[in-house]
Amino acid sequence: MSNVLSFNAAAKGFKTVSGGGGAGNSGEPPHNGGMEARVTALEEAVKNLPTKADLDELRHSAKADASSLRTDFEKLRADMAKTTGELRTDMAKGFGELRADMHKNSVDIQRWMIATVIGLFLGFGGLFLAMSNALKPSTSSVTQPTQQAPIIINVPSAVPSSTPQK
Repeated sequence: MSNVLSFNAAAKGFKTVSGGGGAGNSGEPPHNGGMEARVTALEEAVKNLPTKADLDELRHSAKADASSLRTDFEKLRADMAKTTGELRTDMAKGFGELRADMHKNSVDIQRWMIATVIGLFLGFGGLFLAMSNALKPSTSSVTQPTQQAPIIINVPSAVPSSTPQK
């Protein structure tokens, strides 16, 4: 920053405007309170500003960091692709096992349902036969009332006696 001029050196090249509030026409700029302090503060601030070389160095550093980040993201993307493939394989295996278990359970449920229906048919069939036999009318009680067989008493006839009479 050797190109920075002090205020006093720069002010010597300016002409003053007559009647500008200064104390006469002495060749100095008009008096303006804390102008010297403000210019000094500005000169100090300009000394601390980054130069073009500093900005170029910062730009190259940012490009290197971006390249490093790009490489890291590519590695991360590859790792994620690998992990995703493994997860898909594990999920396919798990779903296959789940399908097999569900099919087995479905077959077991169908067997139990069929056995239950067969058992119900047999039970109701047996109940029907038992009830039809219990409610079947008997043929003798409906057509005729029961008659008692006649009682037959056989009395022996008188036998002649073979003894003389007196």
